[in-house]
Amino acid sequence: MANATAIIVRHTQPLQLRGRNRKDTVLNELTRWIGGIAGGNVAVAGIDIYPDDNEDAAAASGTVTLATCLADTVVEVNGVPFTAIGSGTAVAANNEFLISGTDTADATALAAAINNSTHVSIKDILTATSSVGAVTVSADMKGSLGNGVTIKTLGVVASGTVTYSSASGAQTCTINGTAVTAPTGATDAALATSLAASINGAAGAIHTGHVRALARAGVCHVFAKYPGAQGNAITLAVTGTGATASGARLTGGAEASSGGAAASGTVTVSSGSGAITVTVNGVEVASETWATSDAATVAALLVDCNAITNALVHGLVKFTASTNVLTVTALRGGVSGNAITLATTGTGSTASGARLTAGAVPTTVALSGDRLASGTAFNVGVTSVA
Repeated sequence: MANATAIIVRHTQPLQLRGRNRKDTVLNELTRWIGGIAGGNVAVAGIDIYPDDNEDAAAASGTVTLATCLADTVVEVNGVPFTAIGSGTAVAANNEFLISGTDTADATALAAAINNSTHVSIKDILTATSSVGAVTVSADMKGSLGNGVTIKTLGVVASGTVTYSSASGAQTCTINGTAVTAPTGATDAALATSLAASINGAAGAIHTGHVRALARAGVCHVFAKYPGAQGNAITLAVTGTGATASGARLTGGAEASSGGAAASGTVTVSSGSGAITVTVNGVEVASETWATSDAATVAALLVDCNAITNALVHGLVKFTASTNVLTVTALRGGVSGNAITLATTGTGSTASGARLTAGAVPTTVALSGDRLASGTAFNVGVTSVA
């Protein structure tokens, strides 16, 4: 692009260019007119010169500070999401960055992901640098235009895995209660790749726009499409020899504004007997008569809990069980979950406390603001001649 310098002459006598359509005649008239100014024959109030250079402008910039960044955290830069992964190899095409090291190493990885992106909203528009756990994102073009570039942390997406190990025979996968196309393949890696393709290609409303997947070394990673605690409600189940799901639901989803550790509590059944109940947020979510063993009774309580539809419970907490312990966890990370009440009745049944505990605010990603800032326009009127 050619450089251009603007010169504004604040003159009191008109410059007659009307009817002069040829470049040479216009230039001749301008030369005669400028000569008149130089000779004092044409009066002017002043001359302002606006050079076309960047020396007098500042590029807009903003910072993203990483402090114990969680896996699956999403940082959005100029509308493009960059996702943190906890292990494996970051895939540039997926805008991923690896967080397996220190905060400084994680920041270096995020900066590299931004700089390697080929997205039209990033390439040749923004440049990232890193230092001591922080990433500085700067507009490539100096000037105030860069102040419109946005940076956001969107929270953490919920995730789960389907692992194939010496898998054989027919395999199925069900997400949100609806089966995806059955994966096929002669090896564990091929099955994981096939399942990821099935999930990403699913056309049903239950899957489209809600989940995505990618395969690595025999493991299919399933992610909620959008960050936030709501992704923790997505169910995941598999059948088939050698296939294992990470859990009955995706986990780890957290809001950007209220993410962090999710509050939780437990109900432990030890040498139980008789009727046992569990109450959450004042709603009785399970009632079973002790039978066979403590573990079998807790498994029956879990079935009751997962069937509850009351709005004071459903969508606010999730339930899991391990041997004789039933765990209640807030779906939304943050301190708000510490307000959820928990109670149990029955011989041998004990709650961890009257409320869920350990909900905490996140220390994952901090931003200097929701947009780049401090970009300044070119210095106009660099030179004025009276």
